[in-house]
Formats: sequence, structure tokens, C-alpha cells
Amino acid sequence: MIKGSGNSAGIAIGRAFVLCEKSIKVGKEQISDVQAEVQRLDAAVKEARTQIEALFQEAVAQLGLQKAQIFETHIELLEDPGYLGKVKEKILTQKVNAEWALKEVTDYLVTAFEEVDGDIIKERIADLRDIAGRVTRALLNVSDASDTGFAEFDGGAVIIADNLLPSQTIQIDFSRVAAMATQSGGVTSHTAIIAKAHGLPAVMGAKGLLSRVKTGDLVIVDAEAGRIYVNPGGGTLAEYQEKIGKQRRFASMLFQYIDIKAATADGKRILVEANIAGPADILPALKNGSDGVGLFRSEFLYMERDSLPAEEEQFCAYRQAVQQMGGLPLVIRTMDIGGDKPLPYMDLPRENNPFLGFRAIRICLERRDLFQTQLRAILRASAYGKLAVMFPMISSMEELRQAKSILEEVKKELDAEHMAYDPNISTGIMVETPAAALISDMLAGEADFFSIGTNDLIQYTTAVDRMNDHIAHLYSAYHPAVLRQIKLIAENAHRAGITAAVCGEAAGYLPLIPVLLGLGVDVLSMSAPLIPRAKWVICSSSMEDAKQLAEKVLTLSTAAEIKERLDENYANMDLSKH
Repeated sequence: MIKGSGNSAGIAIGRAFVLCEKSIKVGKEQISDVQAEVQRLDAAVKEARTQIEALFQEAVAQLGLQKAQIFETHIELLEDPGYLGKVKEKILTQKVNAEWALKEVTDYLVTAFEEVDGDIIKERIADLRDIAGRVTRALLNVSDASDTGFAEFDGGAVIIADNLLPSQTIQIDFSRVAAMATQSGGVTSHTAIIAKAHGLPAVMGAKGLLSRVKTGDLVIVDAEAGRIYVNPGGGTLAEYQEKIGKQRRFASMLFQYIDIKAATADGKRILVEANIAGPADILPALKNGSDGVGLFRSEFLYMERDSLPAEEEQFCAYRQAVQQMGGLPLVIRTMDIGGDKPLPYMDLPRENNPFLGFRAIRICLERRDLFQTQLRAILRASAYGKLAVMFPMISSMEELRQAKSILEEVKKELDAEHMAYDPNISTGIMVETPAAALISDMLAGEADFFSIGTNDLIQYTTAVDRMNDHIAHLYSAYHPAVLRQIKLIAENAHRAGITAAVCGEAAGYLPLIPVLLGLGVDVLSMSAPLIPRAKWVICSSSMEDAKQLAEKVLTLSTAAEIKERLDENYANMDLSKH
């Protein structure tokens, strides 16, 4: 058995297909005409960019805008003067061929990244290697490394690799893939994101994997436990075949929940909505039975480009989204940039701790021109459906009042221009800082709804950088302090007559859902594929039991105790009733 980190997407059994990256041997040559060599590099970079742009469009069609952003990152790296500038400098000063200069600079950066802690930094290694390989192939005029031989492999394959390159994964026929496993990478890796998008079990960071698996081996991937079994014995195989049978029966049962309006056994209606990054994500959300969109991450409209989107472009995207909803509610979060989502063209300041720095509403309130442009687009789109606006990372009453004041100014501008909008548009806030949680009684008096962003609320409450793999075990939605804040936020919302939603990743943690209900959460917003499962959990619960469970959980002192209690409760849910 090989241990790694699972994506909690189930179990699969299949034959291994070991995917190896084509290696290209590059030699060092002395060059006399260095300017011509730089021009050759520029031509190869241009060709690589054309290829990446095509992959981006293919990724958008397959996965949606948000998950295709990895290729936008590749384009940004291709245009990074710090990267290509060093390659050109080496060509000019050392008079070497472009392939060698590119290899030397890339190897240096990879070594530097390997010494830095954090999953996100580690993932840049795969990006760099992918880009360097693509430019090198363009320089040498050789075929794309994506020709892996997988096309001749039977269906139900388990893809095995060190760490899949984005350009490899986007060209795999995932209809014939049962699971994925990598030797390196973590739960934030490109492989993990792609696997989650396709609903595939995946285990990442399984050390020693490539030395123990060869193409054709029978492999079990248990993504729930983060385990991989290679050529398992009869007992283990039979055990997992039985588990997969139950998993399939469960998946079949979930289809009936797509069209059900989720309500607890004792009649409490709970809205189950989707988190999206753009209009392309709406159809999958509706197909999974979403009651609406609880979080439209508008910043992705800003991240797929090299300049700010104009008002008209934003308006068209928002209008398209709200019209596609067919009368269901859609909540647009104003741009949450900064932190882990910098915009290179905005020249934001470099910060030692960007998560505590210039980001989200702080940028909007300082750069009022950007904020007003976005608010104009949102308000104009509100004339076409049920649309609400939500401000991120509010931590004080002053911020909420300033944001609402700017919104009112924009309304007056539109009135003067005789432009249509919904004058009664709902205005809510993301509650994702302990400061906002502690004054949620005051904020509730001036907000139309709350949406709890658990990703950041956990991070700020526990002082744990959620991108740091060394302390990842300390980052938990089950932490008693986090659950107590959710209870406080929901209580204060209800006293003011407004709703409390959860739109962070915790909304999709199935064992946690009954406790969220018991704490008073009215709306859950999550990744679209999780919606039917969440509905099943809600319909399998009663508010009375949920409240009792929440009370019990709040007496426990550790996240581990709480998780164990909730996992036990989830395991005891009776499928036969549904």
C-alpha cells in the first residue's frame, strides 16, 4: 500500500497507465550571431503562446473558465521579463544556443522553487517545466509531448505519473479514465483540480509510486483514505469491489435529488446553490439541480487578460449569467483580487503577507474608478434577472458603509443617464474575518444578507496559511472556534431578519452539513457536482437532530474530536430511506 493525499472523490479499480513525459536532450552550442538567436527564441515563444491559447480555449470548453486559468498562468510566465529576460541575457553574454540558455535558466528556477515551502510554489515547478518544454519543442521543431500513447489504452485506466503537466491532462480522453495518482504534487495541484472537475478519484504525493507501478498493473485508488494498492490480494480486491458497488448504488440514488427542493425531514427548506467563475459554469450548476448561484467569483473576468475589462464587457458577462439563470438568484461578489490572486497588469505592491494586505474590498475602496466601473456593470445587469451584489472581506462597519455609499453614487449616475437597473438590488457581505464575525450583530443592520466565506474565516481565525503544506494539518473547518463563529454569525443574521449562507469549501463537506444546519445556516453554496449529495444529506437530516448534534459538537474541544463525531454520524445515515 502506498500513502498519499486523496481528493475524497471515491474509489476506483483499474489497470495502470504510466504516463511519462517525453525527454528532449539539449546540447550546448556556441553561437556567433546572438541577435539572430534571440529572434529565434522570440519566434518560438510566439509559437508556444499560440499553442497555449488554443489549449486555454479547449480547457474552457471542457472544464469551465475557472479551471482553465492554469493556461493563463502559463501565458503570464511566457511574458515574464524576469524569466525570458534571463534567457536572453545568457544568450547574449555567453553566446550559447537558445535551447541551452532556456534549460539553464529553467533548471536554476526549479531548484530555487524546490527549496521554498508551500504547495502553490511547488506547482510553479510543473508550470515552468511545461512552458520550457513547449518552447524547446518549438525551437527544435519537434512534436508535442502530449502524444502519450494513451489513445491505444483500454477504458477504465488509472493514470500514473510523477506530476501531470497541464498540457498533458487537457488532451487526455477522461471518459476512459477511472482514477489518477501522482508521485508528487498535493491537493492544490493541477492534477487534483482536473480530477475534481471530472469527478475522478485521485491520490497525490504518493512517494515511491513510479518505482512500484508499471503499465498494466491492477491498481486500487482509494481517494477517501489517500491510499493506493498495486496488484492487491484477493481479500483486499473483494473488499474494494464491494465498496465500489455501494458507491455506484449511492451515485445512482443521487440522481433523484437533482430535481428535488432540499428540505429536512421536518420541513425546513435549505437552498443549495453553486459557486461559479463565469457564465460557462452555469449550465453544469443547473444540470446538478442548483437553486441559484451563491457566489459568482467576478475576479476571474479580470484574471484572464493583460488589461482591465471594460464596463461593457463586464456588463455582457453578468447579463448573460443572470439571463441563463432563468429567474433563479445569482450573487455576484465584487472583485476579490490580491492575496493569492494578483493581477500583474495592476502593479499591486509586493507584500510580505498578501493575505493580510492590500486585497479585495480594500483595493476597491482605494481604486474607486475600478470599483465604480464594476458596480455600473452589475447594476445594469440587474435589470435582466434576480441579481444581488456582495462585498468581500468586510472587516469593519466603515468599509460596508463606504462600499454602499459608492453603490448609491453609481445608482445616481445611472439614473442621470436613464439606464435601467434594479433599484432594490440586494446588497450582502462576505463574512470571512473574525472582526466581521464579532460585529456581525452591527453589520446585520446594514446588510441584506450574509455569506460566510469559510476558506478565509478558517485561515484568519486559526492563523494558518492555507497555502502552507507544513501546517496544512492545522487548517480545519472543524475547529471549535470556527464553528462557534458560524453560530454567532447565523444568530445575528436571524435577529436582523436576514439570511446566513456558507459559500466556502466547508459548505460541500458532507459530514459537516448537518452541523451547519443546526448552527442556523440557511443557504449552502458549493461546487456544482456536490449539489445532489448535499441535498441528500439535508433530506436525510431533521432540524431537531441537527440542532442537538450542533450542541453536542460545540462541547467538544478539538477539531479531531469533532471530525470523528461527524464522520460517525455521516456513516450512520440510512440510504434505504431514500
